[in-house]
Parts: sequence; C-alpha cells; structure tokens
Amino acid sequence: MITKIKGLIESKDPGVVCVNVNGLCYEVNVSLQTFFELGDPGDHIQLYTHLVVREDAHILYGFKFPRERTVFLELLKTNGVGPKVALGILSGLELSELISAIQNQDIQTLCKIPGIGKKTGERLAMEMKDRIDKLGLTLEPQAAKPCDKAESWKKDAVDALVALGYKKNDADKAIKAVHVDGMSRDELIRSSLRHMV
Repeated sequence: MITKIKGLIESKDPGVVCVNVNGLCYEVNVSLQTFFELGDPGDHIQLYTHLVVREDAHILYGFKFPRERTVFLELLKTNGVGPKVALGILSGLELSELISAIQNQDIQTLCKIPGIGKKTGERLAMEMKDRIDKLGLTLEPQAAKPCDKAESWKKDAVDALVALGYKKNDADKAIKAVHVDGMSRDELIRSSLRHMV
C-alpha cells in the first residue's frame, strides 16, 4: 500500500497532479481542497495517499493533510460512496463545512454537492456522524493559496467547476457573478462554489 508520496510537481490540473519521484511520475487524483494548497510545477510536494486497486486500474488518491485522507477513508465506508464520489464530496465542500453539515444533520447542504442525491445525503448524515464524533474532527477552513498566474484564472476556474459536475454555462455565470478585481484563481473557485451551492 502506498500511504505517502514525496517528489516534485511535474504538472497539475484541477483534480489531478503528476508527482515526479526520482524520474518516475505518479498520477494522483486530488480534491479541489488539496489542489488549492499545491504549489507550481517544479515545487516539492508531499501527499498522504490511498491506493485503490481494481481489475483494470490502480488509482492513487492524494491529500495535502492527513485529516482529509482520514475523512476520505471514512466516506468510503458509507454505503453507495466510492472513491470518485468521496473525492467529489471533499471537493464540493471545505472539510470544516462538510463536518459541520454531518454533525448538524444538514442534509440540504449535503445534497447540493454534485452527484449527491437525497438518499446518499441522508446516508452520509446518518452513517458518518458517529465516525466523525469518534475522530473528534472539528476543523477550521484552510486558507486558499494565492495564484500568480492571473491570465489563466478563468479557464482554471471553469475547468474545476466542470470537473465537479457543473455545466459549463452555469460555471461561467457563477464566475462572472462573484469575480472581483485582484481575486486569485483559488479564491475565485471557492467563491464560485459557494455561489452555486
């Protein structure tokens, strides 16, 4: 089992980062919360990982913080939640917001995450509450990492929202609605997500 990976960022896109470990590149699926915390290509990176082995593929999931990986693994124990859905849940809400929604049994907020219907939302609220309480997770939101590549903010923001399951037209509208001069790419994506939820 691969539980941690250290190396250089070879490339990154919303949802995926390629990590170069001594010349061997690993494709790692990441949530948008982890994506916000990544540096630029060439920067050193350490991710806490979980390897999913299937007949047709070995898929590596990575997280900047151990607590996000912990919640990901707990989500996988929920009936009807696979790795892709679990990553979508962690992308749709900040970790502290997700934990708050679960602890408060806020099914309405959970159901606003793309791909989460009423039944799955109810299962998440019911099955995850005891697990979250046992873990003692009460978290503050992580600050967004500013991006100095302002010229690409709009495309990256649209790609990130589309990767979460939103329609491109809806993503464009949300971005226009929340954009403020001087806003970084990550701040724009976060604000757009809040606007759409």
